[in-house]
Amino acid sequence: MSAIRNLHVELGFAYPSGPTTLLARVLRGIDRSSSTQRHRLPITTPLLREICRHVAVPCMRHPHDKAMLRAAFSLAFHGFFRCGELTAGLRRCDVTISTDQRSLSVNLRSSKTDPDSTGHTVLVGASTDALICPVQAMANYLAFRPGGDHLFTYANGQPLTRNAVSSELRNLLPLCGVTDPSAYASHSFRIGAATSAAMAGVPEHIIRIMGRWRSDAVHRYIRAATADTLRVSRQLAAVQSHQW
Repeated sequence: MSAIRNLHVELGFAYPSGPTTLLARVLRGIDRSSSTQRHRLPITTPLLREICRHVAVPCMRHPHDKAMLRAAFSLAFHGFFRCGELTAGLRRCDVTISTDQRSLSVNLRSSKTDPDSTGHTVLVGASTDALICPVQAMANYLAFRPGGDHLFTYANGQPLTRNAVSSELRNLLPLCGVTDPSAYASHSFRIGAATSAAMAGVPEHIIRIMGRWRSDAVHRYIRAATADTLRVSRQLAAVQSHQW
């Protein structure tokens, strides 16, 4: 609608200053219509541990590929990354690990919230859990891949794509005890990071900074666990005073 209005203004045509009745009804209908997008489940910290554990299990997979997937999964989670940010434009030179290996920085050349491609540096700290630590996982992977163009590539030279991330993830989830792998996709890492941060008590404004959200869209990413939902009734019962 904004684009249509701008085109009218540029061409010198009149445009209604306010929404018409018909337009208002159309917008209400769109707002009420059910979304066709699947409700993706979050990959929270415990599930990420299981995924990283099974990625590292000795098998026919090349050690390079195991290190690559573990680094990609851990970085996607701890950096609140959109999958396209990791698989589309990220290069080897965009990642720098601090000398003390307590953090790493990612030069994000462009993103959904950066239409002008001005760039943004994402700082990711090391984790106290070595199994899912993004800094350690990246250092291990870069030992296999010291150079090259795309950051994440398989041992055969093929780059890691968004579809490959979802496919690899769904192959690993049954090993982690997940009965419906189709409910997860590459975006589940970003959803899980926001959910896990909220569960850990991280303030919302910090979550918004980490996920690079500029609006209240962050609320759609935080999922409440069933146990937390059921606990609300008990917490409400603890309120004793009715004085204001």
